[in-house]
Amino acid sequence: MNFLLIILMCFKKLLEIDKEIGYKQGEAAALGNIGLIYRSKGDADNALKYLKQALEIAKKYKFKFLEKKIKFSLDEIKNKNSQ
Repeated sequence: MNFLLIILMCFKKLLEIDKEIGYKQGEAAALGNIGLIYRSKGDADNALKYLKQALEIAKKYKFKFLEKKIKFSLDEIKNKNSQ
């Protein structure tokens, strides 16, 4: 099995647990990491989808550090796509 696929499955399970227990910071982090995995796989559409969800949570709950990291990743993808 592909290493990235295993990591993706782990983060999706973590996301499920974070949602279940209401851990919003963990949820935002898991969504962001899932987005980064999709970016690594070259799937910009899914990367943007998950990163935007992560950003929405980070903004809502004022997770400033996560918000900055997610914005940086979104900018990287947008810049790469515009080249």
